Amino acid sequence: MNLLAIITMTLGIVSSLSFLFQTLKIIHLHESKDIALLTYLVLFITAVFWLLYGISIRDTPLIASYTVGTLCTFSVIVVYFFYKNKDFKNEPKKTNKKTNSRRNK
Repeated sequence: MNLLAIITMTLGIVSSLSFLFQTLKIIHLHESKDIALLTYLVLFITAVFWLLYGISIRDTPLIASYTVGTLCTFSVIVVYFFYKNKDFKNEPKKTNKKTNSRRNK
């Protein structure tokens, strides 16, 4: 594998990992109402087809980057549906012990 292929594969993987930030934000906020699901569905379907194409031509950079891309966009879709109809408003909020101890003094 030449240097350009290694750089391309690395950048493809790193850019695909960026979708995990959205997944983590949904999990942290316990809501997915502000997510454009259609965007992630299109990205997921596109990544799947690029992955299949990479497999068909046995191109390691395509396979590696689109495997990660497929998994990461799929994670956004999964947590979207998990938190879509959840109502966490009635659960007690997590409190910061340091902040509360300062208020009580």
